[in-house]
Amino acid sequence: MTYAARRVGLALAVGIAASLALGLALALAQGESVLLWFAYMLDIAGAIAIAFAFFSAAPTSARKAVSRRYLKKKDEPEPAIEGPPVVGDLLLFAGAGVFLLALGLVVELAA
Repeated sequence: MTYAARRVGLALAVGIAASLALGLALALAQGESVLLWFAYMLDIAGAIAIAFAFFSAAPTSARKAVSRRYLKKKDEPEPAIEGPPVVGDLLLFAGAGVFLLALGLVVELAA
């Protein structure tokens, strides 16, 4: 199992667990259907997952890259800077977000 697949699985698990907890709390506070609020929270978790996928793939600004290159000293080793996720990671996280949105829609239609 790849590292990206584990991260996506963790993101899905956290999204579903948080959606269930928040949906239950908000449904009890509002006095409405737990299933409906769970569906709303799944939609929000899916949107957050998609936003995370696209914002984490944003490239480093040119100003930061140039300053790192000119400010490093000759005897210092090159720092291991983790770059943006590869396209496969981006697609996995965006797919996870779409999955959460679809799951929320199915639960909402079933409620």
